Amino acid sequence: MANISVTFGQMEDAAQRMKQESDDMQAKLDQLRTMVDNLVQDGYVTDKSSKRFDESYKELDKGGKQIMEGLTGIGEYLKQAADALRKTDEELANALNK
Repeated sequence: MANISVTFGQMEDAAQRMKQESDDMQAKLDQLRTMVDNLVQDGYVTDKSSKRFDESYKELDKGGKQIMEGLTGIGEYLKQAADALRKTDEELANALNK
């Protein structure tokens, strides 16, 4: 037998937190990208290794963006799930009032 226990507020809080953490990560990644851009333009400039370092960092940055997209997606799912479960609960309760 399946059981269900849902706290809509906790789900919605978690959804908001996922979005906030994603936004915070974006800001941090932007700061780091600027730092690396500045570094490879003035501070770490070589014929080959600085260019390879920049390429490697771009790959890391790309992975970070994928994590942020994942967090945002999970947050959206939690919000939609809370909304759907709340609606279902209300519909079931209303069905008994008829």
